[in-house]
Amino acid sequence: MKTTKMTLKRFRSLVEAYGANPGLWPVMERDSAEKFLGSNVKAMEIAELSRPLDAALDETPAPKMADPAFIKRLATIPYAARAAAIGVEAAPATFQEFLRGLFPAKSLVPQGLGIVMAGILGIWLGLSTGASADNIVVQLDASRYLLENPDLEKDLEQFK
Repeated sequence: MKTTKMTLKRFRSLVEAYGANPGLWPVMERDSAEKFLGSNVKAMEIAELSRPLDAALDETPAPKMADPAFIKRLATIPYAARAAAIGVEAAPATFQEFLRGLFPAKSLVPQGLGIVMAGILGIWLGLSTGASADNIVVQLDASRYLLENPDLEKDLEQFK
């Protein structure tokens, strides 16, 4: 097994995560941590400060599993009623309610998002039309022809 060099910071992390009992420390670091504990005064202080908390946690009984019938009955109660019973705000029923909850009533964020989305849509539509320079020139020529010829109906009759 590869052992790592123990530092005070790492030792403190081990004690905070696993407690002062070396038997609970990760096997990979246990040897170096025990040697560090035996040779470092600060490490001894850290372990001593952790022991009362370890003792209190050891005396705490393990939580009991909930009765399966209770869990089944709890699942039948609508979420809003359960939330009201414990005093928390119920989840929004619709996406609109969710969005209203994100932004205050006088917020400009929704309007700003709308403007940004409209700009993105305009750019996307502009780029996706596939208009070429030749097509634009033909359209401009047709527009000029229509504006310069008031007798358009007569001209169109020849194409009927």
